[in-house]
Amino acid sequence: MLCITDVHHQAERIETCIKYLNGLEAVDCGCCLGDINNNFTQNIAWYADALRSSTKPFYTVKGNHELGKGSSRQKGATTEAIFNKYIKPVSNKIGIPNLKKAYYRVDWEQYGVTLIALDGYLPPQKTDKKGEFIYTGVLPYFGQEQISWLINELGKIPSGNSLVIMLHDVDFRTASIKNTFTQGKIGAGYSTDKNPYGQDGVVLDIIEAWRLGSRFEKTYVPKESTGLAETIRVKCDYTSRGKGDFVCWIAGHRHRDLVSRSKKYPAQLVLRFACAVHGALSRYSDLVRTPNTRAVDVMTVLVVDKVSRSIKLVRIGADITYDLKERKMASIKWDYSPEK
Repeated sequence: MLCITDVHHQAERIETCIKYLNGLEAVDCGCCLGDINNNFTQNIAWYADALRSSTKPFYTVKGNHELGKGSSRQKGATTEAIFNKYIKPVSNKIGIPNLKKAYYRVDWEQYGVTLIALDGYLPPQKTDKKGEFIYTGVLPYFGQEQISWLINELGKIPSGNSLVIMLHDVDFRTASIKNTFTQGKIGAGYSTDKNPYGQDGVVLDIIEAWRLGSRFEKTYVPKESTGLAETIRVKCDYTSRGKGDFVCWIAGHRHRDLVSRSKKYPAQLVLRFACAVHGALSRYSDLVRTPNTRAVDVMTVLVVDKVSRSIKLVRIGADITYDLKERKMASIKWDYSPEK
C-alpha cells in the first residue's frame, strides 16, 4: 500500500502519488489518511479527478480539516455533507460503489489481510434555531452507530486474516519506540487531540478484545466539557472465533513520522506518517523538503509480510532529516516483545 497523508489542498501531491502508484508493480493499492483540504468550504473536485487516473484501488478517510478550520467546524459541515463531498465521489476507487458511510471494511483474502477504515470525526449534529452547530469543536469522536458497526464487522473478518486499521489519528496515548521512522526532537509536531471519553477512548478496548478473542462490556460516559457527545455502550464477544491477529494502526495528523505502541495495550502498534503538504505546515516534520526535486514529496510504501510477521516501510520522496539521518527503509515486528 502506498500511503500519503495531510495533503492540505496541494493537488500536485496527490497527482504525483497516483503516478507512483500506477508505476509501482509491486504495490497493489494506495490510501490517503485525511486532511485532503484545509477546510470544508474549499473545492475538492480535483481529488476525485486525480483518483480517476489510478489503475489500482485507493482508500480515503476523513481528517479534522474536512470538517472545518482544524479545531473549529464550519457551518454546513454535517456528517452527510462531508461524506457526499469527500468520500462518495471516490467510492468507486474504494471498491464499494454503494458506500453509505465514511467507514468501511475491505478483505484481501489473497493476501490474508483485512483493512478497516474508520471515521474519527463524527461530532454531534445538533443545531440551534439559527441552524448553527451547538457544538463547534473538532475532537476525535466515533459515535455509537460506528462503534456498533465496528464490533459487528470485526466478527466477520475471514479466519486467518490479519487486521490493519487506517484513520486520520488514533485517540489514545502512545509511547514512541526507537526506529528509523521515529522522528527525533527536531520539529515537535502536533499532539494527540483531547478525547471525550478519557485518555484512551473506546475503540482501543474493542480491538484488544478482538485481538485476545475475549468478551468485553463497558459504558463510556463523556466528560461534561464535551457538551453533546453521547454515552457509548460496548458489548462484544469474540470468544467463539478465538484470537485475532492485529497488525497495526496507520495514521497521519501529527505531520511527522512516528512509530509507537499504545501505552495501555503495547501489543497494538501505531504508525504515523509525515505530512505530504510542502510549505509552512511541513515545519512540524524533521524531513528536508526541496522544491522542484523528488524531495518535495512524502509518501510511504507499507508492506505487511505475514511470513516474517513484520511491516516493511519504504519512503518515496524526502528521506533525509535535518540532522542528516536517512529515513529510507524500516522493518518493524508487529508482535510485542517487552524490552528487558
